[in-house]
Amino acid sequence: MTRYNRHALCAAALGLLLLVGVSTAHAQSTIPVRVSTRSLAMGGATLLSSGPIEAGYYNPGSLTLNRGFSLYIPMVQATVDNNFLDTVKWIDDHQADFDDFDSMSDPDKLAFINEVNDEIGNKWIAVNVDPMIGVQVGSFSLSAYSVTRANVRMATSTAFPYQEPEIQAYAINDIVFNAGVGLQLAPLLHGGVGVRYVNRRMSDGIVTVSSEDGGSITDLFGEASESDGESINGFALDVGGTFTLTQAFAVGGVIRGLVSSMEDEDWEPELSVGARVKPLELLMGIPLVFVRDITVEANISDLANSRDEDYAEKLQLGAEVKIPLFALRAGMNRGRISYGLGMHFLVVDLAVAKATVPLILPDGVFDDEIFSVSVGIGF
Repeated sequence: MTRYNRHALCAAALGLLLLVGVSTAHAQSTIPVRVSTRSLAMGGATLLSSGPIEAGYYNPGSLTLNRGFSLYIPMVQATVDNNFLDTVKWIDDHQADFDDFDSMSDPDKLAFINEVNDEIGNKWIAVNVDPMIGVQVGSFSLSAYSVTRANVRMATSTAFPYQEPEIQAYAINDIVFNAGVGLQLAPLLHGGVGVRYVNRRMSDGIVTVSSEDGGSITDLFGEASESDGESINGFALDVGGTFTLTQAFAVGGVIRGLVSSMEDEDWEPELSVGARVKPLELLMGIPLVFVRDITVEANISDLANSRDEDYAEKLQLGAEVKIPLFALRAGMNRGRISYGLGMHFLVVDLAVAKATVPLILPDGVFDDEIFSVSVGIGF
């Protein structure tokens, strides 16, 4: 009789965090754009206020607003949903039951397995690990990042003999290389062009490995990447612009996928627009003591409605208040509140965020809370 223990369950949950390049699909463009922890905290409203390097793939029309030298080596971002956190907590709370499983009577074993099924079994878990490296020199940005939509679950069984749970996953992996250049077209008008190369691989349906047979979470994603699923390669061209009415006000937008070699209906051009306000710029030189900067932004994603959604679902609002060492962030996306915190100390860049987003799972689309943490070495 196979020992039924918590280690396979922990490996399935915690092992996910060790897989660089694995992420989930939030409510984002089908064109693979890396959504940062900062952007999640600000409701996605960072079209005109994205930082150096990130502007190269988010809106190249704002690259000339962040001239200078910036380097990330790397920036790693991890995002988990409530199911992940509930699973880890439940396993930890029931450690003694897993340890004593072999000494239980058969009825107690069956009752415990049923409890495992009810509490943590067969629930899809969303985990996000987004790596990014990049450099910006002047108004030129070069970056590489991963956007991989992955869903994982532990498929438990009450069958005799007591079997270790199977681990299942479905994944779409995008490896993206992006180059962006910004141009100052006029004193108040900034433009930019981004060129993106994408390698996309999709697993052939749901892939399964059994921990009872020695399979691991690494084997799972190895099988997923080597499955006979579809593989696509191609280029996409983005064009963006920003009009700085004053130092306090700016408007602009970006067309993502204006030209694309990806022969797929999901890759239609997508227009997003926004407006940004910096209220402190209106104070006309009044000395700042504690608050260093304030940014308020509103975006409308997919203005041409290529995804055929209600426009109320496209509005994104965000705000950031910078104080010494920290940045306080909050926002609203699709009517749902988000918030977070950022810190930059010497060369270490940290950020956390909590948001409610639609997660795309194999059995449907569901709203869920996600928690995101990013850490990077930045200059």
